[in-house]
Amino acid sequence: MNNIKQIILKGVKQKVQKISNKQLKTIWWLGHSLGLDEDEVHDMVLRITGDKSISRLNSFQGTEVIKTFIEMGAPVPVPKTSRRSTDKKKRRLKFKNSLVLATDKQKKMIYKLSTKVFWIKKDGFKRWLLTSYGISEIRTNWDVTMVKQGLLSLIRQQKHIKN
Repeated sequence: MNNIKQIILKGVKQKVQKISNKQLKTIWWLGHSLGLDEDEVHDMVLRITGDKSISRLNSFQGTEVIKTFIEMGAPVPVPKTSRRSTDKKKRRLKFKNSLVLATDKQKKMIYKLSTKVFWIKKDGFKRWLLTSYGISEIRTNWDVTMVKQGLLSLIRQQKHIKN
């Protein structure tokens, strides 16, 4: 029984990770690019997450702060190409402190998948997004990847129950 609890707790810990150094640096960089000083960045973080300390945020809260700063007009960091290789085929993009936004096509694909799931309530999809991933809408490629996997899993489970 204790093994099951440990496995479950490991899964919970993996879902809610502490904010990464890259996210911390990105928050500060975006805040300064908006012209905010240290106190104003902390005030914005408090308004968005309810916690004034940036280092105590979890990864989901860090992502929300970054998304909000970008929505406020902060520049989206541009991916850098590797300078080590001169061969174009071998060049790889290095994403330093960048956030790749989801395309309209990806969002449509997610909402189309969500219609294949039987939701008990009319706003079931939005509730599921909020409780499972802590988001209210699809904004980034990460959101698309995670939500797509979750929806496909729900569809498989519901098909299994019907049979």
